[in-house]
Amino acid sequence: MGNSIAKDLWQKLKNRFYQGDVFKIAELQEKLFSIKQGDLSVTHYFTKLKGIREDLETFIPLPQCNCTLKCTCVFDTVSNYRKNTFVVRFLRGLNEQFGSARSNIMLMNPLPSIDSTYSMMLQQERKLLGTDIAEPSPLLSTASSNTFQSRGRGHGRGGRGRGPGGRGSSKLCAYCGKTGHLIDTCYHKYGIPPHLKKQNQINNLTTEDDDCGEPISLYENQGESSHAKFTS
Repeated sequence: MGNSIAKDLWQKLKNRFYQGDVFKIAELQEKLFSIKQGDLSVTHYFTKLKGIREDLETFIPLPQCNCTLKCTCVFDTVSNYRKNTFVVRFLRGLNEQFGSARSNIMLMNPLPSIDSTYSMMLQQERKLLGTDIAEPSPLLSTASSNTFQSRGRGHGRGGRGRGPGGRGSSKLCAYCGKTGHLIDTCYHKYGIPPHLKKQNQINNLTTEDDDCGEPISLYENQGESSHAKFTS
């Protein structure tokens, strides 16, 4: 008797507040499919996304498998679908500097678990931070070398040569719109690493020297003057 009353009461409460749940579910689903990393770290972004998923699962819980021996229901299929959806949403919301690692993971079949994916993205984040702040990567060194060589002088007065990092470069930064590098090594986005600031000052002095024209050789002028005195 008591169980029947409790069941009826629960059914009435469900019917009364079900419509409100629909709006909440719609709101959570919209957040899940629109959230982006932005200025958040990978850890903070993952925590925020996980909170949205947990809230959504309280309103739409997975059905329980009640099969006695061998499972004949579609519980595993539905469960795997939800897990893969969360992995994809996590990857798609990451910033563009994770694009290469994201593509590699999304090409895996089957997809790794969300914990494995999160761990791989943490390693990628540490790699990017180490590349841009601590030690230069080969890509960063190549881009810096190409930039320095592209500022060399040409032959003769007023001429300027172009190094390998000139117009022919196929690299285009999606952040600043300039060629010769990618967003992963963009100084406008991450700043110039400390070990390259001194080199950058040398480049600036070289550019200013080019703008003023070719320097006149002091020794050539002195030689011409001495020669004139000797022959006069």
